[in-house]
Amino acid sequence: MSKKNEISLELLELTEKEIDLESVVIDPNNPRLLEMGFQEISDERISEDEVQKEAIANMKKSGLKDIIEKVKKFGFLIVDRVVVRPLQNDKYVVVEGNRRISSLKVLREDHTRGRISLDDRVVESLKKFKVLVYEGKNRDMVWLLQGIRHIKGIKEWGPLQQGKFLSDMQDHRGFGPTDLATMTGIGRKTVAELIRSYKGWEQAKEDEDYGDKINADHFGLFNEAVFKKPILRNWLSWDDTNRKFGNIDNFRKLLGWYLGDEDINNGQPRLPRVNPDVRDVLSNLLLEENKIIFEKFENGDISIDEARYKMEEAKYQKETQEVKVDLNTKLSDLDRMTTTILTLPIPKIIEVKEKTDLFIEKLENVENTAKTQKDILSKMKVRGSD
Repeated sequence: MSKKNEISLELLELTEKEIDLESVVIDPNNPRLLEMGFQEISDERISEDEVQKEAIANMKKSGLKDIIEKVKKFGFLIVDRVVVRPLQNDKYVVVEGNRRISSLKVLREDHTRGRISLDDRVVESLKKFKVLVYEGKNRDMVWLLQGIRHIKGIKEWGPLQQGKFLSDMQDHRGFGPTDLATMTGIGRKTVAELIRSYKGWEQAKEDEDYGDKINADHFGLFNEAVFKKPILRNWLSWDDTNRKFGNIDNFRKLLGWYLGDEDINNGQPRLPRVNPDVRDVLSNLLLEENKIIFEKFENGDISIDEARYKMEEAKYQKETQEVKVDLNTKLSDLDRMTTTILTLPIPKIIEVKEKTDLFIEKLENVENTAKTQKDILSKMKVRGSD
């Protein structure tokens, strides 16, 4: 049976039930909280008071204001059903809808403590509400329900959370990129890039020299640069089978340039910006035609900005050398310019006084430019004859 059909059958395990707010708890393993540093919590401990307090506090940091304001005004409206699964002791943990349930719990506490005063109808809407309970045992379904809404939903996860979700679905649930693309509505190429980027970020985080410096903000190094430019990926020897970078020397060079190395450049990053420093400039430096410039950068002789300037200069010189100048055309252009000057309608120009000074200024510019070019040609002619 295909995974798609398995999921369709699992949907039959969703049943409607009315529950009270006290019996439902936030999922601290929600990928939205990845950046907050949550470690995976076992089902046996999810409902503990301290675990829940920290989960709700971190959900507040991720953004609840929009939902809170709507509930304060209209009450908790059942539009998109919250999905939960059973825990022990008649408790339920949220599968899909952690922001909404967190918002309800924050509002209830603020009202109870007198920080705010809610309308009676709003208070009633917080007490009990209908949810969909997933009674099945397939953990694939739990992850899928949690991810499908958000990966292309109302409040999208960031790329790192998306990458983690997709990577976990592939590693632990057996879904391939094509399955994940169909389920989430994300293009297959993007799915593959997010998974690769997450694996690259994980490898960086595990590096003994630079891992302690890596955080969620550095995911863009892989998602926006390394896996957008094949030349960077090849330089790092990415292995799609093992999903790791094989050239560790180059990998650590890149991390050192991007994050900063205490022994180089006074600890300041040599590639401080993902774009354009890594994605555009470094990728161009790796081209064979820029080999000498790259070696100077690699040795620390020049900065990334100097390297970019040297590449632009080399490109300009190459293009200039390739331009074929038609001297006969240039001579004809000078003849036309001479004719234009000789045939200027002097009486008419004098009549229109506001134009007279402009013509004089233009003629002086032509005269000065012509003299400069003539002097250069004369000097070069003399040198050539010597």
